[in-house]
Amino acid sequence: MAFARPTSSKAPGNTARGRPGSSATTTGARPPKSTQSRASSVSSTTSERRSHSRASARDPVPPKPLDGPSQPSSRPASICSNHSTPADEPGSRPQSPPASKPQSSTGPTDSSVKAAQPEQSGSGPAPQPTTDPLQVAAQVYPWIYMTSTLEACFKSSETAAEKDLAAREAELAEEESDVAEQRVRLEAERQIEFYEELSGDKFATAAPSIMQAFIAHGDACTLLEAEALQLATTSNAPAEDDYYSPMRPYNTLLQKLEEKQREQSQLHASIVALTQDDGGTKTLAEVPENGDQPSARTQMINVFSACLPVLQARAANLQMAHELLEGAKENLAMSIHLESLEFSESEGE
Repeated sequence: MAFARPTSSKAPGNTARGRPGSSATTTGARPPKSTQSRASSVSSTTSERRSHSRASARDPVPPKPLDGPSQPSSRPASICSNHSTPADEPGSRPQSPPASKPQSSTGPTDSSVKAAQPEQSGSGPAPQPTTDPLQVAAQVYPWIYMTSTLEACFKSSETAAEKDLAAREAELAEEESDVAEQRVRLEAERQIEFYEELSGDKFATAAPSIMQAFIAHGDACTLLEAEALQLATTSNAPAEDDYYSPMRPYNTLLQKLEEKQREQSQLHASIVALTQDDGGTKTLAEVPENGDQPSARTQMINVFSACLPVLQARAANLQMAHELLEGAKENLAMSIHLESLEFSESEGE
């Protein structure tokens, strides 16, 4: 049994556009949804790339150095990888954005490269020194003029300063003329007071004798100390048969030492009395509180006050020499006593 193939009847007006849900493939038919989504994504990618390239052309930004290897970014590449390339779509010419090359952290930065490269001026090669006399003169004469002008200014200022100093010196000399006269008068008055004090009171008669006694005492003490040291260190053989004759040099020198010790005590007492102000406790060696120079009496008493430590040192030396002679005398007496005992024993045998 044969069936007849049904024929499709098209209504007028439906040839350019099919109905929704139908699979019409005519020339004016609507494309499927997958094709529309793919075309929209490609067009969005193309527009995004164009905007990115325009922004890059308007405001070029130099790439920043990164700490590690930089990775090329990002969104346009990912979109291109997910969708079709511009070659698949005819009539579209996308512009790719300028990709920055990855820079390593160890490579030179832009600043170091710029510093390493010599600066090149836009005027061409460096100018060579000219040999034209006119140009040389034009270069030299301004400096010569400036130097001469500065030297003239310096000399004029120096001359003005010297004139000011000379004028000020003259003014100061006039102002100090009265002071200089007063200074000369004051020095003359002090000298007159010095000589009057030295010749007017009992200090003028006591001080010279005390100083002469002090000097003589020092010389005598030096000789006695040397004799005592020599006698104590040398063996003195008895010159006579008398028992007391070996002790005579020791006794004589001990008497002289005792005499110098007494003189030292007297000199010390005289100097202390001379340095006292009328028997009081205040010494004349003290400097006045008002800042004036000390008088002649005070100056001389300072010298006598310095003699007191010397007298104390002499007393200590005399005492040591006396003790040394006493020990040497005892040693000699002991040796003589031993010799006498040996002599008596030899006679008894």
